[in-house]
Amino acid sequence: MRCGGRRLFDESINQEIQFFQRKYPDKKINFEIITTEDLKKDSSIFISELRDELISELEHTEDTASLESKLDLSMFDDEEFRSLDEIMISDDFQQKLKAQKLQVDSLYNNDYIEAFQEDNDQSSLAALVEANRRLVLKIAQRYKGQLTNSIDMDDLEQFGMLGLMKAAEKFDLSKGFAFSTYATLWIRQSISRGIMDTSLTVRLPVHLIDKINKLTRLESVMLNEKLEVNLPLLTAEMNISIEQYHDLVALRNTYLSTISLDMPIGIDRDTTIGDMLPDNEYDIEKVIEHDFLRSDLEKPLDYLNEKERKIIDLRFGLKDGETKTLEEIGQMFGVTRERIRQIEAKAIRNLKKRANRELISDYYYTNGKDSIDDGKYEGNS
Repeated sequence: MRCGGRRLFDESINQEIQFFQRKYPDKKINFEIITTEDLKKDSSIFISELRDELISELEHTEDTASLESKLDLSMFDDEEFRSLDEIMISDDFQQKLKAQKLQVDSLYNNDYIEAFQEDNDQSSLAALVEANRRLVLKIAQRYKGQLTNSIDMDDLEQFGMLGLMKAAEKFDLSKGFAFSTYATLWIRQSISRGIMDTSLTVRLPVHLIDKINKLTRLESVMLNEKLEVNLPLLTAEMNISIEQYHDLVALRNTYLSTISLDMPIGIDRDTTIGDMLPDNEYDIEKVIEHDFLRSDLEKPLDYLNEKERKIIDLRFGLKDGETKTLEEIGQMFGVTRERIRQIEAKAIRNLKKRANRELISDYYYTNGKDSIDDGKYEGNS
C-alpha cells in the first residue's frame, strides 16, 4: 500500500510539472518537493538555534538567578514539539485536560441547554445554574420587601433556582429567543409561589397576596410623598371599596405580620424565639415537688397495709407520676369508688397519726383546712 501511494504521488507531481511546462514553454521552472519531515527538520534546527542563543544570553547576564526564574528552557525540548495528534492522545495531556476547571458563563447558555435537553447531561444543568446565579439573585432582591420572618434570602434563592431549572426543561432553542428573558418569567413565578406556599401559617389565595402587595406599595409611595395615606385616591387606584381596603389591611395585619418562632435573635443570631418560650406541658416545680413528696412518704407508707399503700400509690402516682381517679382504682380492685375513697381517707389519717402531720400538710393543705376530709377530697376524683 505504501509503494502504491508513493507511485500515485509521483504521477501527480509529474502531471503538475507537465502542466506548467505546457502553460509556460518559455519559462524555466524549478520544482522542489518539501515534505512534512523536511518541515520538522527545519523547525528543530530553528528551535535549537533559538535555545542556544538564549543560553548564551543567560551566561552574559549579571542577574542570572532572576532570568532563570523567568525562562523555562524545557519548552524547547524535542518532546514538547511532537505532532499535535501525539500530544492530544497522550495520557499526560488527557489528565491535564480533565483537571482543568471550565469557567462557566451565561454566554454558553444555549450550549448547556442543548446538552441537558438532548443527553440529560446533569453537569451541563449544573453549569447553567451556576452561570445564571446572578440573574436569580437579582430577581430575588425584588421580593425582599415582601418577606415574612419565616423566609430569608437563601430561601428566595432556592425558589428561584427551581424556576431556573424548570425553564431549562421548557426552553425551545429553535425559537431564537434569549434564555435569560425566558427564564426570568419562570424564576419570578417560582419565587412568588414559594413565598405564598411556605411563608404563611394560613395560606392565602394568590390574588389576595397580589392585592395586599400592591396596597403596601401604594401606601409606601404616598407616605414618601406626603405624611399620610390618601384613602380615596388609593382605593380608586386599586379599584376597590373602602370596606375591601379595610379587609385587606386586616388580612395583612393578621397573616403577613406574624413573627416566626424560628426567627433568630441575639447578637450571635444563634438563638430563636421558640427557644425562649417556656414549655407549659412540663412544670419543673411540680416535678420537683412530686419527687420530694414521694421521697418523704417512702418510710411512713411502711405503716400502711398492702391495699392502702397500693391505693395511695395509684391515687398520687408515686411510682410512675400518673394519678388515677377513684373510679379507675375501684375497677382495678373490683369495688365501688366510694369504698376506694374511704380506704384512701383512712390511709391518710393513719399517716397523719404517725407524727407526719406537718410533712403531709406541706403538700396537702388548702385555706387552713385539710382537704383530706371525706367530704372535701371527693372532688379530686
